[in-house]
Amino acid sequence: MVVRDKKDLMNTAQVETFVEVKVQYHEKFAMTKRTNVDEGGSPKWNEVLVFPLEADNKTNFTREELINSQTMIIVSLFDKQMYVNM
Repeated sequence: MVVRDKKDLMNTAQVETFVEVKVQYHEKFAMTKRTNVDEGGSPKWNEVLVFPLEADNKTNFTREELINSQTMIIVSLFDKQMYVNM
């Protein structure tokens, strides 16, 4: 917990944090997933977020395929402070 104001020790902050991952396959289709919320100043997410990715040959991505791919992976970290009166 974090003390917001030394004058008012009764107000404390609780931090809730999560990670959101968005895979933008092309301009008209994207898939977004997020982790569960973890509380505290040092959050840990031991979670795996699975997204479907498929190579043209259905087996392995080629170097050229990866270089020319328009797919974007966007990772965002969010945290929210919630003040609690105690």
